[in-house]
Amino acid sequence: MKKVDQTIFEQASQSWREAALQLGITVVTPYSLVFEGKSVDCLAFLPDFGKPNGMVIGSLLPPKFGTDPQLIELANKTAMYWSFIDPRGWTTYNEADFKEALEDWGYFGASAKCPSWYQGYKRTNGN
Repeated sequence: MKKVDQTIFEQASQSWREAALQLGITVVTPYSLVFEGKSVDCLAFLPDFGKPNGMVIGSLLPPKFGTDPQLIELANKTAMYWSFIDPRGWTTYNEADFKEALEDWGYFGASAKCPSWYQGYKRTNGN
């Protein structure tokens, strides 16, 4: 990863850590998804969003803005949801943007841990 890309990645990681604090959610950033001896670096892992097994977020970086097929493969094999974002748009914490993304991805964690701001259907791990 180029130095500029690494700096942007680190800033986006910090922004996701801030989102975790401000929104009362669990975020692991950065994150390495490992399965069957393969590993892929992700911007973040959100254990309570996307699917019951959580979700991983990959980075779309210029000039190709391509998705990482290995991230998709490993996420699918582990029954995780996956999404790709351009980290340049996530380098500073903006509550509205983070809430919108999280609402779109859906909450799948324990009902007792569901953030009060979340407006979507409040799911449980059993559903």
